[in-house]
Amino acid sequence: LIRSQRDKEIQKPDADDLYDVGTAFNVLRMRKNADGSVQMLVQAFARVRVHQYRKADGYLEASVVQLPEVEDKPTEVRALFREVKERFENLLKDGKYLSPEVAQFVMNLEDASQLADYIAFHLDFKLEDKQRILATPSVVDRLKRIAILLDAELDLMETQRRIQQQVREEIDKNQREF
Repeated sequence: LIRSQRDKEIQKPDADDLYDVGTAFNVLRMRKNADGSVQMLVQAFARVRVHQYRKADGYLEASVVQLPEVEDKPTEVRALFREVKERFENLLKDGKYLSPEVAQFVMNLEDASQLADYIAFHLDFKLEDKQRILATPSVVDRLKRIAILLDAELDLMETQRRIQQQVREEIDKNQREF
């Protein structure tokens, strides 16, 4: 079970320091690093909510229930799926960096639920936004939230470009005056 901490500064989080909704996964690969840390390659298979905690051997064990997905209108899901994919592609074209493997993987997804979850995970949205998306049962609602966040990121990138252009113009103007 993977869950996010509410406050990343807490070294040894307790149950109250973690979000209730997380992701169940299978470990595909694991390796211990020289510094004692562990790296894992995992494959998520379900969004889950923690039902109950139990301390065991210094660790937290959790009983979980899989979050059901709401049946949405297929036409609305397809339309939002296309819209989100298009906005994601625009973000990549506008210079947002993601590893080519991840970008290609996301672009090849055919499942709307997975698309929402993978974009939320891989882009640098606020943790609260990612968590809200993860906890939302409706695929339509998750895709709408992703679309809003992608729009905000696209607007931010456009504003950065505009500012960079203004700075360049000001520098050029100052250099011409000297």
